[in-house]
Amino acid sequence: MVYIIVIAMVIPLFANYLWGKYTEKTYPNIDYNENHFAITKETFTIDGIGKSEESIHTIGYKMWEASTNFCDNINVKSIMILNFISLLFIGYTYIKRKKILGVLLGTTILADIFYLIYMFSLYIMYVFLMPEGEAVRLAGIERYQGTIIILCSGMLMISLIKEWMKNTTTQKNLWMSLCSGLLLAFGFIYPFHEHVESIIYKREVDSTPREKLKNYYDIIRYQKDKPTVLFYSTEEYVSSGYLKRMITYEMLSWNFKLFNQMNSNESKSLFERELYVANFVIVLDTDEEFRNYLSTFIDTPIVEGVYKVIKEDKK
Repeated sequence: MVYIIVIAMVIPLFANYLWGKYTEKTYPNIDYNENHFAITKETFTIDGIGKSEESIHTIGYKMWEASTNFCDNINVKSIMILNFISLLFIGYTYIKRKKILGVLLGTTILADIFYLIYMFSLYIMYVFLMPEGEAVRLAGIERYQGTIIILCSGMLMISLIKEWMKNTTTQKNLWMSLCSGLLLAFGFIYPFHEHVESIIYKREVDSTPREKLKNYYDIIRYQKDKPTVLFYSTEEYVSSGYLKRMITYEMLSWNFKLFNQMNSNESKSLFERELYVANFVIVLDTDEEFRNYLSTFIDTPIVEGVYKVIKEDKK
């Protein structure tokens, strides 16, 4: 039990300490309070929330759904199945041998406590730290939740395998040991069975926004001068906040503008002003408004791609 606590708590806390020291040395002249997501006394106040009461209720409801939705959420499905297997293992051992598997029981309880605390901290983060637009749709919840699922699932899997291996050494029936091992493996893999194919077969280049962006930007990456690029992508395809960070990582500069809608004269005028100073336009995903707008410049059935801006009139 002591080793589990060390692995689950001390190592992550030490890694966090190292990361803090790294950021202090990398950005010595930047105060923590200047961080956009800095956690201060002012942050955790009613005035610091900056969200409507309706938005706060929406965030709470969606967080509950994300934390407990067994049917549609593979993260929740994984941890619940592992909990069920653990309790089944504990109950079977107690009934058959009158023995309580203390390590497995403690690990299961500890993993569940970690999960509940982590998901509650995510709720606090969305309410107090995130902009309202991103918070009400729980931007990035799959990635955030996946982090704690990896930790908790790993803890439960290791404990289950340990108990299974101890059981197989005393189990005289080889077929029983083999079948129980296969059932255990099935319980581990089943929640993610839809993703097994992506492990075996290589994904298409354009299967994710991240790879699609890299693939398109590679076409113009090695220009003599750093190009100014306009990006267009719908909010449904990838959130604008996440996309900005991906673009910054790929370009290593701020020579870009990102648009995600073309449904008003104002947005079209702004796009045209930026188009005049841009060198390229990269379209990751489109909607009907943007296709109609782009059709006034080019005639192509395929809208996604990389376009070079040619300025015929420089007046």
